[in-house]
Amino acid sequence: MFFKKTLVSTIVFAMLVLGISPHASRAETTEPVDQQSEILKMLSDENDPLVKLLDEIPMEIAEQGPARSVEWLNEHNAELKGIFIADGEFVKFMPVQKETPSVRAMAVSGACVWAVTKAIGLNFIPWAKILKVKTVAKSFGGLAQLTKLVYTSYKHQRNLGLGQKNAIKKAVRLVLGKKGFGETKIEAVYQFFEMDAVVEKCFL
Repeated sequence: MFFKKTLVSTIVFAMLVLGISPHASRAETTEPVDQQSEILKMLSDENDPLVKLLDEIPMEIAEQGPARSVEWLNEHNAELKGIFIADGEFVKFMPVQKETPSVRAMAVSGACVWAVTKAIGLNFIPWAKILKVKTVAKSFGGLAQLTKLVYTSYKHQRNLGLGQKNAIKKAVRLVLGKKGFGETKIEAVYQFFEMDAVVEKCFL
C-alpha cells in the first residue's frame, strides 16, 4: 500500500493504532500519547522518501526558489503518491487521496493531511526557512541524523518533566547551540519539528 510508504500516512497510522482519542485534551499534562515523539521518530528514518528528497535536493537548485525546487522534487520523486507544487514562497506536497470507507484512510484526508504535512515542514513554512533547516541538517549529516539528536534531547527533557512544546523548544536549542547556530536557524528548525497543527486539526 503506497500510503504506508509515506510519512503522512505513517504518522497518522502510528497515532491511530496508539489509541489517541479524537477528543483528547491539548493540555500537556493530560495527553495520553506523546504525539511530538511520534513525529520525531518518523523524521529519524533515513529511508523515508520525503526525508531523502529534502536531503538530496542540491542546494544550488533549492536556492533558486520554489519553482525550480518543485521541478527537481517531482523529477526525482519515485515513491510518494502525489506531486509537489510551488505556491508563492512555499513548496507544497499534494498527496493522492484514496477513496475507502476505512477510518484510518479517512484520517489522512482533508485537514489532517495538511496538518501532518506541516509537521514535516513543507506546506506552511516558507521554502527559505526549509533551506535554513537543510543547511543545519547538513552539518549533522542529514535531516534524519539531526532529528535523532533532537529526539534524544527531547526525551531527556520530557523525563525532566517538561511538556511537549517546551521540551521540543529546549531540545532544538540545546542541539543546535552546541554547534553555534543562531536564533534564526534555531527558530526555523523548531518550526519544522513542532506539531501544534497535528493536534488541532486531527485530534480535537
